[in-house]
Amino acid sequence: MWPTWLFALTAVAATAWALLVLPGREAPPGSAGVVALRLRWFLCPRSGPLLVGALLVGVASSVYWTFAVDHLVTNGAQSPTQSRIFLAVVGIASVGGTVAGDAVQRLGGRATFVLALAAEATALLLLGLAPGRVSAAIASAVLFGAAYNIVVAVQVIWSGRVFGERPSAGLAAAMAMNALGLLVGPPVLGSAADHTGLAAVFVAAAAVLLATTTLAPREALE
Repeated sequence: MWPTWLFALTAVAATAWALLVLPGREAPPGSAGVVALRLRWFLCPRSGPLLVGALLVGVASSVYWTFAVDHLVTNGAQSPTQSRIFLAVVGIASVGGTVAGDAVQRLGGRATFVLALAAEATALLLLGLAPGRVSAAIASAVLFGAAYNIVVAVQVIWSGRVFGERPSAGLAAAMAMNALGLLVGPPVLGSAADHTGLAAVFVAAAAVLLATTTLAPREALE
C-alpha cells in the first residue's frame, strides 16, 4: 500500500510548492462581483450533499477499482485472461457515461443519480457475492463501468448549478472530494478486508452507495 501513500504525499508536496511559488492575482478593476475562493464559499447548505456524496462515491467505488481483479482471481478462481477481459469490459462500458446528459434531460438529475447509484451498488454485490460466476462478473463490469461514470457526470452537472458563480472551482472541489475518497478508501477498506474478507467489504461498499442516494440533488439540473 505504500505506493498509494507515496503518490498522495507527492501530490500534497506539489500543491504546497505551487501555493508558495505561484504569484497571487489582484482582482481587476470593476470585478467587485467576483467571488473570493474562501472555504466558506465552498461549504454551504447547497454544496454539502454534493461534496459529501462525491466523497462517499469515491470511497465505495475504490473497492471495485482496487480489489475487483484480486477478488476474481483469489476468491473466484478466475484466470488472469478472464480478469483482463473483465477489465476491458469495464473500460468499454464506461462509454455509457456519455448518456448522462440525455438521462438528466429525460428523467431529471435526482432520478438519474439514484438509478446510477443503485446500478453501481448492484455491480458491487454481483461481484462481491459471486466472483466465481463469469456471467455475474461480466454483468457487474457492464453495470459498474456505465453507472460509475454516469454518477460522476451527474455530479459534474450538479456542481455547475451549485457553484454557478465559479463553475470551474466548484467542479474542482467536487472532483477533489471524489479523488479523496478513492485515495482513503483502499487502505481503510483493505484493512477491514483482512478481518472480514473481501465479499463483506463489497457488500459494505454497496450499502454506502445506497445510503448516498439520500444525498441526491433536489434542485433541477435540466
